[in-house]
Amino acid sequence: MAVSIPSTWSTAQAALRTTMASSFSLALLAIVASPTICVAGDPVVYRIEGTDSAQQLGGSITALGDLDGDGVPDFAAFRQLFITDDNTPGQINVYSGKDSKLLREIQGSGPNEFLGENGLSPVPDLDADGIPELFATVRSQGFVVLSPLTGKRWYHTRKYVGAGGTLSPRTPLHWIEDLDGDGVADFVGATSGYDPDTPYNPRGVVSAYSSQTGKILWERLGDHRDQHLGHALLAVADFNGDGVTDLLASERLPLKPGPFPGETLSRLIVLSGRDGQTLRAY
Repeated sequence: MAVSIPSTWSTAQAALRTTMASSFSLALLAIVASPTICVAGDPVVYRIEGTDSAQQLGGSITALGDLDGDGVPDFAAFRQLFITDDNTPGQINVYSGKDSKLLREIQGSGPNEFLGENGLSPVPDLDADGIPELFATVRSQGFVVLSPLTGKRWYHTRKYVGAGGTLSPRTPLHWIEDLDGDGVADFVGATSGYDPDTPYNPRGVVSAYSSQTGKILWERLGDHRDQHLGHALLAVADFNGDGVTDLLASERLPLKPGPFPGETLSRLIVLSGRDGQTLRAY
Protein backbone atom coordinates (compact mmCIF):
# COMPACT_ATOMS: atom_id res chain seq x y z
CA MET A 1 0.00 0.00 0.00
CA ALA A 2 1.29 3.46 -0.85
CA VAL A 3 2.26 5.75 2.02
CA SER A 4 -0.54 7.88 3.44
CA ILE A 5 0.75 11.40 4.14
CA PRO A 6 -0.91 13.11 7.14
CA SER A 7 -3.93 15.18 6.19
CA THR A 8 -2.35 18.49 7.22
CA TRP A 9 0.10 18.05 4.33
CA SER A 10 -2.30 16.91 1.66
CA THR A 11 -5.89 17.87 2.49
CA ALA A 12 -6.35 20.27 -0.39
CA GLN A 13 -3.79 18.80 -2.81
CA ALA A 14 -6.36 17.39 -5.23
CA ALA A 15 -8.48 20.52 -5.00
CA LEU A 16 -6.09 22.80 -6.86
CA ARG A 17 -6.14 23.19 -10.61
CA THR A 18 -4.42 25.55 -13.02
CA THR A 19 -5.90 27.04 -16.16
CA MET A 20 -4.20 28.48 -19.23
CA ALA A 21 -5.55 31.63 -20.86
CA SER A 22 -4.02 34.78 -22.37
CA SER A 23 -2.45 35.12 -18.96
CA PHE A 24 -1.93 32.25 -16.55
CA SER A 25 -4.40 31.99 -13.70
CA LEU A 26 -5.21 29.79 -10.74
CA ALA A 27 -8.70 28.45 -10.17
CA LEU A 28 -9.54 26.94 -6.82
CA LEU A 29 -12.26 24.38 -7.50
CA ALA A 30 -12.84 23.12 -3.96
CA ILE A 31 -11.31 22.92 -0.52
CA VAL A 32 -11.84 19.44 0.83
CA ALA A 33 -11.59 20.49 4.47
CA SER A 34 -13.94 23.47 4.16
CA PRO A 35 -16.94 22.84 1.89
CA THR A 36 -18.66 25.86 3.46
CA ILE A 37 -16.70 28.27 1.27
CA CYS A 38 -17.90 26.65 -1.96
CA VAL A 39 -20.73 28.32 -3.86
CA ALA A 40 -23.62 26.00 -4.66
CA GLY A 41 -23.66 25.09 -8.33
CA ASP A 42 -20.35 26.82 -9.08
CA PRO A 43 -17.18 24.71 -8.77
CA VAL A 44 -14.88 27.77 -8.98
CA VAL A 45 -14.52 29.41 -5.58
CA TYR A 46 -12.15 32.14 -6.75
CA ARG A 47 -9.65 32.86 -9.49
CA ILE A 48 -6.21 34.46 -9.25
CA GLU A 49 -5.08 36.11 -12.46
CA GLY A 50 -1.48 36.52 -13.52
CA THR A 51 -0.52 39.91 -14.92
CA ASP A 52 0.91 38.54 -18.18
CA SER A 53 1.65 35.25 -19.95
CA ALA A 54 5.37 35.42 -19.11
CA GLN A 55 4.52 35.25 -15.40
CA GLN A 56 3.44 31.59 -15.71
CA LEU A 57 1.50 31.80 -12.47
CA GLY A 58 0.55 28.31 -11.31
CA GLY A 59 3.13 26.48 -13.44
CA SER A 60 3.73 24.46 -10.25
CA ILE A 61 1.33 24.36 -7.31
CA THR A 62 0.91 22.55 -4.01
CA ALA A 63 -1.32 22.50 -0.96
CA LEU A 64 0.21 23.50 2.38
CA GLY A 65 -0.87 23.48 6.01
CA ASP A 66 -2.98 26.23 7.60
CA LEU A 67 -0.42 29.05 7.77
CA ASP A 68 -2.76 31.88 8.82
CA GLY A 69 -4.78 29.97 11.41
CA ASP A 70 -8.21 30.39 9.78
CA GLY A 71 -8.93 26.65 9.68
CA VAL A 72 -8.45 26.29 5.90
CA PRO A 73 -5.33 24.77 4.27
CA ASP A 74 -3.34 27.33 2.29
CA PHE A 75 -1.37 26.78 -0.90
CA ALA A 76 1.73 27.86 -2.83
CA ALA A 77 2.20 28.54 -6.52
CA PHE A 78 5.21 29.23 -8.72
CA ARG A 79 5.43 32.44 -10.73
CA GLN A 80 8.18 33.50 -13.06
CA LEU A 81 10.16 36.52 -11.86
CA PHE A 82 12.36 38.40 -14.28
CA ILE A 83 14.54 41.11 -12.73
CA THR A 84 16.90 41.49 -15.71
CA ASP A 85 17.68 39.34 -18.75
CA ASP A 86 20.46 37.71 -16.74
CA ASN A 87 18.59 37.48 -13.44
CA THR A 88 15.59 35.16 -13.29
CA PRO A 89 15.36 33.91 -9.70
CA GLY A 90 11.74 32.75 -9.81
CA GLN A 91 9.25 33.26 -7.01
CA ILE A 92 6.84 31.26 -4.87
CA ASN A 93 3.57 32.94 -3.92
CA VAL A 94 1.82 31.65 -0.79
CA TYR A 95 -1.96 32.21 -0.77
CA SER A 96 -4.77 31.85 1.74
CA GLY A 97 -6.91 28.86 0.87
CA LYS A 98 -9.97 30.61 2.27
CA ASP A 99 -10.00 33.85 0.29
CA SER A 100 -6.90 33.77 -2.01
CA LYS A 101 -5.16 36.59 -0.11
CA LEU A 102 -1.44 36.73 -0.88
CA LEU A 103 0.28 35.76 2.39
CA ARG A 104 3.92 35.75 1.34
CA GLU A 105 6.27 36.06 -1.63
CA ILE A 106 9.45 33.96 -1.53
CA GLN A 107 11.99 34.95 -4.15
CA GLY A 108 14.80 32.78 -5.41
CA SER A 109 18.18 33.73 -3.98
CA GLY A 110 20.26 33.11 -7.10
CA PRO A 111 20.24 34.91 -10.47
CA ASN A 112 18.78 31.95 -12.37
CA GLU A 113 17.32 29.66 -9.73
CA PHE A 114 13.80 29.52 -11.24
CA LEU A 115 12.76 28.62 -7.68
CA GLY A 116 9.88 26.13 -7.71
CA GLU A 117 9.49 26.06 -11.50
CA ASN A 118 9.64 22.30 -11.82
CA GLY A 119 7.83 21.31 -8.66
CA LEU A 120 6.54 22.22 -5.21
CA SER A 121 5.49 19.90 -2.42
CA PRO A 122 4.96 19.96 1.36
CA VAL A 123 7.47 18.06 3.50
CA PRO A 124 7.38 17.27 7.24
CA ASP A 125 7.68 20.04 9.82
CA LEU A 126 11.34 20.65 10.72
CA ASP A 127 11.04 23.33 13.41
CA ALA A 128 8.08 22.02 15.45
CA ASP A 129 5.84 25.00 14.62
CA GLY A 130 3.09 22.71 13.38
CA ILE A 131 3.45 23.86 9.76
CA PRO A 132 4.88 21.54 7.07
CA GLU A 133 7.90 22.89 5.24
CA LEU A 134 8.02 23.48 1.47
CA PHE A 135 10.06 21.57 -1.10
CA ALA A 136 10.98 23.57 -4.23
CA THR A 137 13.09 22.67 -7.23
CA VAL A 138 16.00 24.85 -8.33
CA ARG A 139 16.82 24.71 -12.03
CA SER A 140 20.00 22.68 -12.65
CA GLN A 141 20.87 22.86 -8.94
CA GLY A 142 18.76 20.18 -7.25
CA PHE A 143 16.19 21.37 -4.71
CA VAL A 144 15.73 23.29 -1.47
CA VAL A 145 13.47 22.80 1.53
CA LEU A 146 12.32 26.04 3.14
CA SER A 147 9.80 27.47 5.56
CA PRO A 148 6.61 28.70 3.84
CA LEU A 149 6.13 31.12 6.75
CA THR A 150 9.53 32.84 6.75
CA GLY A 151 11.28 31.68 3.57
CA LYS A 152 14.20 30.35 5.67
CA ARG A 153 16.08 27.58 3.87
CA TRP A 154 16.64 24.43 5.89
CA TYR A 155 18.80 22.62 3.36
CA HIS A 156 19.80 22.60 -0.32
CA THR A 157 20.59 19.26 -1.93
CA ARG A 158 22.90 19.83 -4.91
CA LYS A 159 23.97 16.31 -5.89
CA TYR A 160 22.72 16.48 -9.47
CA VAL A 161 23.84 19.85 -10.81
CA GLY A 162 24.66 21.28 -14.22
CA ALA A 163 22.89 20.32 -17.43
CA GLY A 164 20.00 18.00 -16.78
CA GLY A 165 20.21 18.51 -13.02
CA THR A 166 16.56 19.39 -12.50
CA LEU A 167 14.12 16.90 -11.07
CA SER A 168 11.68 15.52 -13.64
CA PRO A 169 8.81 17.91 -14.36
CA ARG A 170 5.79 18.55 -12.18
CA THR A 171 5.80 15.36 -10.09
CA PRO A 172 9.18 15.36 -8.33
CA LEU A 173 8.24 13.81 -4.97
CA HIS A 174 6.92 10.39 -4.12
CA TRP A 175 6.55 9.47 -0.47
CA ILE A 176 7.76 6.15 0.89
CA GLU A 177 8.27 4.74 4.37
CA ASP A 178 10.95 5.85 6.82
CA LEU A 179 14.22 4.45 5.40
CA ASP A 180 16.74 6.08 7.74
CA GLY A 181 15.05 5.33 11.08
CA ASP A 182 14.34 8.94 12.12
CA GLY A 183 10.61 8.28 12.48
CA VAL A 184 9.57 10.42 9.48
CA ALA A 185 8.55 9.27 5.98
CA ASP A 186 11.19 9.82 3.28
CA PHE A 187 10.76 10.57 -0.42
CA VAL A 188 11.97 9.57 -3.87
CA GLY A 189 12.62 11.82 -6.87
CA ALA A 190 13.85 11.30 -10.42
CA THR A 191 16.25 13.36 -12.52
CA SER A 192 15.73 11.80 -15.94
CA GLY A 193 17.96 14.34 -17.72
CA TYR A 194 21.02 13.62 -15.57
CA ASP A 195 24.18 11.86 -16.69
CA PRO A 196 27.52 12.07 -14.84
CA ASP A 197 29.46 11.98 -18.10
CA THR A 198 27.48 13.96 -20.65
CA PRO A 199 24.30 16.10 -20.87
CA TYR A 200 23.46 14.39 -24.16
CA ASN A 201 21.50 11.13 -24.34
CA PRO A 202 21.30 11.00 -20.52
CA ARG A 203 20.89 7.86 -18.48
CA GLY A 204 18.80 9.44 -15.73
CA VAL A 205 18.79 8.69 -12.03
CA VAL A 206 16.21 7.85 -9.35
CA SER A 207 17.15 8.69 -5.76
CA ALA A 208 15.69 8.35 -2.27
CA TYR A 209 16.18 11.25 0.15
CA SER A 210 15.82 11.83 3.86
CA SER A 211 12.98 14.31 4.30
CA GLN A 212 14.68 15.72 7.40
CA THR A 213 18.14 16.41 6.01
CA GLY A 214 18.05 15.98 2.20
CA LYS A 215 20.72 13.28 2.46
CA ILE A 216 20.66 10.74 -0.39
CA LEU A 217 19.74 7.35 1.04
CA TRP A 218 20.13 5.40 -2.20
CA GLU A 219 20.44 6.17 -5.88
CA ARG A 220 19.81 4.17 -9.03
CA LEU A 221 21.64 5.47 -12.11
CA GLY A 222 20.50 4.31 -15.53
CA ASP A 223 22.82 1.79 -17.16
CA HIS A 224 22.80 2.92 -20.81
CA ARG A 225 22.76 6.15 -22.80
CA ASP A 226 19.44 7.78 -23.69
CA GLN A 227 17.67 5.75 -21.00
CA HIS A 228 15.98 8.77 -19.35
CA LEU A 229 15.27 6.63 -16.30
CA GLY A 230 12.43 8.02 -14.18
CA HIS A 231 10.96 10.50 -16.67
CA ALA A 232 7.69 9.15 -15.30
CA LEU A 233 7.74 7.90 -11.71
CA LEU A 234 5.06 6.74 -9.29
CA ALA A 235 5.03 5.13 -5.85
CA VAL A 236 2.55 2.28 -6.22
CA ALA A 237 2.66 -0.74 -3.89
CA ASP A 238 4.92 -3.12 -1.96
CA PHE A 239 5.65 -5.70 -4.68
CA ASN A 240 8.25 -7.75 -2.81
CA GLY A 241 6.71 -7.72 0.66
CA ASP A 242 9.61 -5.98 2.43
CA GLY A 243 7.39 -3.34 4.02
CA VAL A 244 8.47 -0.46 1.74
CA THR A 245 6.39 0.97 -1.11
CA ASP A 246 7.97 0.23 -4.50
CA LEU A 247 8.10 2.48 -7.55
CA LEU A 248 6.95 2.31 -11.15
CA ALA A 249 9.45 4.08 -13.43
CA SER A 250 9.69 4.63 -17.17
CA GLU A 251 12.83 4.05 -19.23
CA ARG A 252 13.89 4.00 -22.87
CA LEU A 253 15.50 0.99 -24.54
CA PRO A 254 17.56 1.23 -27.77
CA LEU A 255 16.28 -0.84 -30.69
CA LYS A 256 19.83 -1.54 -31.83
CA PRO A 257 23.07 -1.89 -29.85
CA GLY A 258 25.89 0.64 -30.03
CA PRO A 259 27.29 3.74 -28.30
CA PHE A 260 24.96 6.11 -30.15
CA PRO A 261 21.38 4.89 -29.79
CA GLY A 262 18.94 5.71 -32.52
CA GLU A 263 15.30 4.73 -32.24
CA THR A 264 14.13 3.67 -28.81
CA LEU A 265 11.11 2.05 -27.25
CA SER A 266 9.70 2.80 -23.83
CA ARG A 267 8.83 0.40 -21.05
CA LEU A 268 7.93 0.42 -17.36
CA ILE A 269 10.02 -1.16 -14.63
CA VAL A 270 9.38 -1.65 -10.92
CA LEU A 271 12.13 -0.39 -8.63
CA SER A 272 12.51 -1.41 -5.00
CA GLY A 273 11.62 1.45 -2.67
CA ARG A 274 14.19 0.14 -0.20
CA ASP A 275 17.28 0.19 -2.44
CA GLY A 276 16.31 1.06 -6.05
CA GLN A 277 17.00 -2.37 -7.54
CA THR A 278 14.84 -3.60 -10.45
CA LEU A 279 12.13 -6.01 -9.32
CA ARG A 280 10.33 -6.56 -12.64
CA ALA A 281 9.82 -5.04 -16.10
CA TYR A 282 6.81 -4.66 -18.38
